[in-house]
Amino acid sequence: MLSLCSKCGGLLEVIVEVDKNINWNRFKARRFNVWRYKELLPIPSDVEIVTLGEGETPLIPLVNMEYYGLLRSLKGLR
Repeated sequence: MLSLCSKCGGLLEVIVEVDKNINWNRFKARRFNVWRYKELLPIPSDVEIVTLGEGETPLIPLVNMEYYGLLRSLKGLR
């Protein structure tokens, strides 16, 4: 995928034309994953979406790192 200008090396700006009558409530009603906003992605409307249920991955705080020996192993990576 091309993301840099071949002449100056700067970032390219992607402009996607959005239907003015788009129903934002439809997006809010869907599961929170990569395909929630599929109408805004540059893919043909007749493409059959294949998914493994990706997305909605929670961030879980890591506690007691030193207790499990993780803090020492992370320090060794430097």
